[in-house]
Amino acid sequence: MTAAAEEFILEKYALQPLKVVAWEGTFGLLVTLILQLILHFTVGTSERGLYGYFDAHEGYRELFTNRTIAVTSLLIMVSIGGFNFFGLSVTRSISATSRSIIDTCRTLFIWIVSLGLGWESFKWLQVVGFALLVYGTFTFNDLVRPPIKALIPKRRESPELSSSGLLPEVPEEEIGRH
Repeated sequence: MTAAAEEFILEKYALQPLKVVAWEGTFGLLVTLILQLILHFTVGTSERGLYGYFDAHEGYRELFTNRTIAVTSLLIMVSIGGFNFFGLSVTRSISATSRSIIDTCRTLFIWIVSLGLGWESFKWLQVVGFALLVYGTFTFNDLVRPPIKALIPKRRESPELSSSGLLPEVPEEEIGRH
């Protein structure tokens, strides 16, 4: 959904992917800080929330005193920024469908790295889950048809409509002529 919205925006407006990523990051930071303040003062300062997930004071103390947390947080931010930049570049150059397939591969890459670093142990259920994720992505993007749907013949489309159900693109010069 997000990639399709980004594809629409990139087609409609002449925006550079780096600028879009900067705006996404700024918006994400502002929303996170606002929610952090709200949750800190509603849950984090209570007796039950002290030293919990929403205790901002404790969170910042851990971030700035624990080098591992600080470096990992910085690497995650750079990783997400880079991923979004390259994802937007793919969306702009190719399509949102290609980006969603690359997103699926990213999940596999992260899982493999986690296994290599010893952060996770191998489980066959994860392989089955990844296969289901890939199948769902391919089905959503109409790259494969589900077995039951494959038995149903494709409906014939009107020649006026494209495969997406939208009218075909017409150059702007010809719009007024019809």
